[in-house]
Amino acid sequence: MDSSVGRVYLAHLPSALTMPVLRAQQERGVSSTLASEHLEAVLYEVRKSGFSITKGGVIPGLSAIAAPVFASGPGVALALGIAVPTHILTASIERSLIAELTSTAESITRDLGGDLPT
Repeated sequence: MDSSVGRVYLAHLPSALTMPVLRAQQERGVSSTLASEHLEAVLYEVRKSGFSITKGGVIPGLSAIAAPVFASGPGVALALGIAVPTHILTASIERSLIAELTSTAESITRDLGGDLPT
């Protein structure tokens, strides 16, 4: 839950696969514990926007942006990510990185014969 890549996987893989991992991480104190309503809201936003961004979630001072890549078949094949020092991540740079990352993920999805979510 604390990483942008993790959020992409949580949003696009079956919960039967991801929830045991998330619960185990939360029990060990490795991941934030969120109420199920908040968790669903975060994952809905990742699905809707096509990317995830976290700031300082895993490494203080580091922001990360991730986007899903889909291959033929169900679920997400992989997640592309970019890590940037938070102090240089202006709104303009953030928008530019998101646009480039999501465009690249969509291009790879098409190359792999995958379908973009609707």
